[in-house]
Amino acid sequence: MLIACDLGGTKSQWAAFDLDSFENGEDTPMLFQRYEVANTPNFYDHLYEFLDHVEDKTENIKPCRHLTLAISGRVDHDRVSPTNIPHWDIELHRIKEILEKYGHNTSTSIINDFEVLGYSLLYYQDRGFNPDDLTVINGVLPSEPKRGRRRREAVTSGDRSLICGPGTGLGISCVIDGMERNGFPYIISSEGGHFTISPETKGMLDFLSASGDMTHTPSFEYLLSGPGLVNAYNYFRTTRNFLTEVGRIKAKSIIENMTSDIDARDAVELFSTALAVFCGNMANTFNCNKAIYLWGSVVQNIPTRYIETRFANHFSHRKHGEKLRALPVAIIKPAKFPLVGGALYGQYVLQYGSARYYRRAPRVCP
Repeated sequence: MLIACDLGGTKSQWAAFDLDSFENGEDTPMLFQRYEVANTPNFYDHLYEFLDHVEDKTENIKPCRHLTLAISGRVDHDRVSPTNIPHWDIELHRIKEILEKYGHNTSTSIINDFEVLGYSLLYYQDRGFNPDDLTVINGVLPSEPKRGRRRREAVTSGDRSLICGPGTGLGISCVIDGMERNGFPYIISSEGGHFTISPETKGMLDFLSASGDMTHTPSFEYLLSGPGLVNAYNYFRTTRNFLTEVGRIKAKSIIENMTSDIDARDAVELFSTALAVFCGNMANTFNCNKAIYLWGSVVQNIPTRYIETRFANHFSHRKHGEKLRALPVAIIKPAKFPLVGGALYGQYVLQYGSARYYRRAPRVCP
């Protein structure tokens, strides 16, 4: 059995995969659970809950061979704190102790959440996306083989894809085809979401100026995230309509109110414009020549026409624009997407050991 956990700022998602089935191309989890982060004092409560769930729902439990935990932020030590849950300290040796209590003498890895999304992308590119897995908003994706068919021979060494996701924060990683070190795919995780905002429209400049403080150099995450969409909404409420800020509104509610609330509509339009600007700059930064994939509930919930229109107007309006106009951009929809990447990473660890080619390796507790 392989266990994967995707720990976000508002929830953790867990899945258990049968190792033999996964190796044979079956990516439907045996078990799936989601837990809310709010009002939970620590990560280990979620781990205990999921292991209890596995015992309750599974007969003849196979031992867990590997657990992959994907978190936001830098992963440099055996003790980490996710960027968006700073009061949670997570220690590898404590995870190992808990797993052993349940009879799982297994290894554990903690890796960056957007690195694990890179593994997810490799998995789906290798087997082919289903037609309803993607919504294309720019360019044309090359045709993919049917699911279950491998296409290693079609990979061109050096082709680069990006995966970008506004969620509780903003992450981005780069997947380079055909490159391996010590058996592992070469995936560049980054803190690119913390690039300082570079406004390219008057709307973006006005939003940035309205903060009243240009000394803290706000990053793109200040706008391109769930909390960032709330920032944009409150900007329009306070500067145009002289209303008070709404502190507890969620991004999903803003999107749902677009048809009846002009501030919500304008906030989504500003968000979509900034997303096109950010992706265009990142495509040039990483020399992306294959595709950009967008992930996360915020972009999944926004009506496609808003994002598509803003990409048409702002994505390619920069150097190398002719290449960007042809570069495919697509929104990924399967909910299990990050968990499949966690399971695939576990497979690599079982085959090759920990990924020691990194400057600071993803932390693996043997």
